[in-house]
Amino acid sequence: MLERFEEHWRGPAQLKEVVYQYVNEWTTRKLMLQRGDADIVYVPVTNMQEVMEMEGVELIAGLPTLSNTVTNMPWTLNAEGNANLGSGKLDGEGIPPDFFSDIHVRKGFSYLFPYDIFIEKSMHGQAKRNPGPFPDPLYGYTDDPELYYEFNIEKAKEEFQQAWGGELWEKGCKFNIFYNEGNDVRKTACDMISTYAKIVNPKFELTPVGVQWSSYLKQFLAEQLPMYTIGWLADYPHPHNWAPTYLGSNGTYSAYYGKAYTEWAKENVDPLIDKALKSTDPKEQESIYLELTKIAHDQAVALYLYQPIGIHVQRDWVKGWY
Repeated sequence: MLERFEEHWRGPAQLKEVVYQYVNEWTTRKLMLQRGDADIVYVPVTNMQEVMEMEGVELIAGLPTLSNTVTNMPWTLNAEGNANLGSGKLDGEGIPPDFFSDIHVRKGFSYLFPYDIFIEKSMHGQAKRNPGPFPDPLYGYTDDPELYYEFNIEKAKEEFQQAWGGELWEKGCKFNIFYNEGNDVRKTACDMISTYAKIVNPKFELTPVGVQWSSYLKQFLAEQLPMYTIGWLADYPHPHNWAPTYLGSNGTYSAYYGKAYTEWAKENVDPLIDKALKSTDPKEQESIYLELTKIAHDQAVALYLYQPIGIHVQRDWVKGWY
């Protein structure tokens, strides 16, 4: 709970108290909103239609954001005590720890995901695509269609057939893909990956698994998650907040893509990140960040799923929300 400070130099706030409640279940939050027990509620875009006609409720849409969501594919994993790899071999009952070190595997999954369908059906159009780690309108973002993977089952098949010398296509694979429990948007993304993988090859068995955030982070830090969906919200509006995070050898996420990735990134990514940071020429910065986007695309580092378009939901008695 936040309490008003009466002696603030700009004068006291309009509200005496502000109470924050963490309620994970959407159905509970929805009921609180309907009853007027909550003034402002977080509503996932998957549920926005449920509140659009709700009496006494206002929905504000089309809000800009600086965040995005991706599905990561670590190049090498920690195999010790890792049940997420199944057999730990490419035998149809699991995957080896370096499964995603094969670029054809990563490209196969990049073509596998129905990006536009996902945004339109699951997010009611309240999102846009990013070609790489940088959200619009930061340097590194581009509309260039050559830097976007498009949903293409045939191209996905072609890539998977080349992966692991054809062994993957012949034997299949079996592993878990992860999202944080309670996040229905990410669950839907994982479900789609699983469904279309099975369509591409019935021997591809991917099981979506939702886990509590604490367990999610623990397995992530232990480099045990084969494929997982996660996002980043800007700390400050500059591409350097994104480049190291998703691509650098010591990034918040990319440092845990495994040794194969970090060694590659030290040589191919880190020098560019450092050069962009030190440059005082905006045009040079823009060029470098676009080069990083191209590298992310060419190496199929991750599935860049979406940049959300923000929505805000409140009771109609709330005034002054900006």
